[in-house]
Amino acid sequence: MPPAESAVMLAELLALRLVGEYEVVAGRHGLAHEVTSVVVGTSLRQLDELPAGCLPLFPRERLAVEEVSADVALRVAHRRGLPGLVVERTTNALPEITGRLADRFGMPLVLVDRLDAHTAVAAVDRHLRGPRLAGLRMVDSMLTRLRQVPDSADGLLSAVRAAAGVPAAMVDGRGVTIAGDAATVDPATRSELVKRLPTGGPAAPVTLFGDGHTLICHPATVADGLPANLWLVARLPLAGRGMVESVGRVLALGAWAYTAWIATKSLDGEREARYRAVVLADVVEYADGIAPGTSERATALGWRLSGWHVGIHLNIDQAVGPGVRPTSLIAGLERVLRDNDLPHDLIQRPGGWATWHTRDAEPEPEEIDRLARRLGHALRTFRDDHPGVLVAGGLGGGHDGAEGIGASLHEARQASLLARARGGSGAVETFGSMSVDRLLSGWQRSEPLLRATSSLLAPLREVDPGGDLVRTLMVYLDHESSATATANVLNVHRNTVLQRLERIRGLLPLDLSQPNDRLVAHLAARAVADEDA
Repeated sequence: MPPAESAVMLAELLALRLVGEYEVVAGRHGLAHEVTSVVVGTSLRQLDELPAGCLPLFPRERLAVEEVSADVALRVAHRRGLPGLVVERTTNALPEITGRLADRFGMPLVLVDRLDAHTAVAAVDRHLRGPRLAGLRMVDSMLTRLRQVPDSADGLLSAVRAAAGVPAAMVDGRGVTIAGDAATVDPATRSELVKRLPTGGPAAPVTLFGDGHTLICHPATVADGLPANLWLVARLPLAGRGMVESVGRVLALGAWAYTAWIATKSLDGEREARYRAVVLADVVEYADGIAPGTSERATALGWRLSGWHVGIHLNIDQAVGPGVRPTSLIAGLERVLRDNDLPHDLIQRPGGWATWHTRDAEPEPEEIDRLARRLGHALRTFRDDHPGVLVAGGLGGGHDGAEGIGASLHEARQASLLARARGGSGAVETFGSMSVDRLLSGWQRSEPLLRATSSLLAPLREVDPGGDLVRTLMVYLDHESSATATANVLNVHRNTVLQRLERIRGLLPLDLSQPNDRLVAHLAARAVADEDA
């Protein structure tokens, strides 16, 4: 159960570092004891006069934990109902019997390095008199640190740790730490935390009271009432409601700052991507008469319009990568391009993503081949890192001047279509290596076309397993729909060709008098004939 609202626990005072850097060496089960007052410890006789709830802070010259007097102090503190003993650390080790005695009494024995007892008493006394003021100071510290918005999750969590003085982390809905202190959510606590985090609907803060600790979780959402994918979590010892609320406010401020940062970053990235696409569209469309404003915008983007340009076009099929975000795909693709010393600022274009390589002199075919090899290596690396995502690339030829950017990108897109049809994921083609025969061959061997043609020509293959009808259709369309030429090629009578064509027209859902239907039938017949061969 959560602690009472008026409680100020020993664990809370320690977590706030009001006595300095500390170590609880024994008696941890008593950290939930309430502290009502604090004094500088002077002697064992003094302990017997202190009221219940009073916390004594002993300098090392007043009480040494390695001496038998420490055992006496523990017995007296337990009898008087004191919340614990805070003692300045000495160079000697704690006797085992003293530690066991503290554990048996549930009397926390806290060692502090270089204890300034009077300063610590004043700090604890201020907190006891106004714990909410301490919480306000914590919030004020966080606000001060957020004057410069953190530019990463780790930067934000550093601000949380500094303001609240407790470990902090960012976790996902599975309780897995993705930034910050990994020990904030330990494996024993994770399963219980996941049960408490809402899996759907509006997210709300969650406080989890565990064995000797408290987890405070705040959702990171851009607006109230939305589901949460990420949570800010702080871990502190058992604490009173005042501290829980104060740390919760710090986390709320942190969540607000983080979501504001990621929303701004996302908006800026989208705005920049659209801006670059618009500028490129102007360069391509008005290459022979670029307006001064377009040249200025291209210059501001770092683009060079003069020189010789080699376009690069990439096709990415995201639909086959379930659960993969488009933004992460493009970011990953840009990384592998950069790692392979290739242009990596991708711009969305019709049918894919584009960039280009610029140099002073006209590129030799060998240079374009080297670019193609590096691009192929990059795309295969990307493919291996993203199973199920199809990617293919094409390179255009070298073209001079601003108009050369659009010309080379147009060629690169055509080459990428050939790469997609011929080689599958990770394939690269260059425009200079293309020919009509290679293009048709690539299309005819593509899996989508083979699946479509198999279905389209299935009626012919069912009634004629030998393939005469399909061969007749292909030869007929190869020879400009001439029955006579078809008969000569197939070495059959012209009437036989006409009879077969009549059967074909009756079986196919196509009108061979229409240009589009003839084209579909022609490609399908070639693909099936090539597959059978």
